[in-house]
Amino acid sequence: MTTYNRIPIRMGTGRAVLEYGGNMCRVTLNLQGISTDKLYKPYLLWEDRYMLLPPLNVDRQGRCALRCEPKAEEPEKIRALAVISEELEPAAVGFVNGEYDWRKCFMLPDPPAEEKPDISEAASVQAETPAPQDTEAPAPQTETKDVFKSIVCRLNDDIHELKEYARMPDTDNAALLFDGRERVEPFYGSKGEWVKINLRDLVHIGSLWKYMNNPLVLYACRHYRYLLLGRDGGSLMLGVPVTYDPSYRLEAGIQGFNDIKPVENVPLAKGTMCCLIMDL
Repeated sequence: MTTYNRIPIRMGTGRAVLEYGGNMCRVTLNLQGISTDKLYKPYLLWEDRYMLLPPLNVDRQGRCALRCEPKAEEPEKIRALAVISEELEPAAVGFVNGEYDWRKCFMLPDPPAEEKPDISEAASVQAETPAPQDTEAPAPQTETKDVFKSIVCRLNDDIHELKEYARMPDTDNAALLFDGRERVEPFYGSKGEWVKINLRDLVHIGSLWKYMNNPLVLYACRHYRYLLLGRDGGSLMLGVPVTYDPSYRLEAGIQGFNDIKPVENVPLAKGTMCCLIMDL
């Protein structure tokens, strides 16, 4: 019998969930307070290696969400989930089984253990010590070349990973789902145009194909037999009908559903029919 693991991860500026079991590995990430003046990338980190995840889309308020199913070997040995800039400055790092030196995954040198000597003392030592005949000047250059080669190899790996995640359906097909379908008003005060769609329609809406196995989406399809697709100007929205329960509100936010609308003009309470809304 396959063991299913679900591990919540604290990220400092948000939360994440790592799930794996059998051949499945899933990462759900929801952060806020991310700087918008730098390019940050998400990584899965093992003891001495890493995997680049799909790119983050950070909005103007510094918020971002990610849900993906990478082909990760040995997910049980994952040590951390990290969001790091190109200069390897961490925006958020969450550890699975205690903290460890995650920088060694990127072959970063350890900071010097000894303080630099005083300039005057160094000058005195240099004056008293005769200069060696055969200097070791080329050594730092050789070390720099090795580090540069390592960075180039890792960039190539990143490019291959990005190419894999870029193979997804064309988002222009979403417009076809509105043709010939009856417009609905799925919740109180709904704006824009809304139509009912089914689970298979998700493959026509950009990267939403990966939500075909989402527990909330599957629950809605099983119990209510439909999903909702909305558009308002140039923006698309995905709606999931559910019966409200405050216990899963945080999980819905982590999975990308950032708004909840009651079907009728009543306050949200347990048992109220509502829609979970995701901005695409």
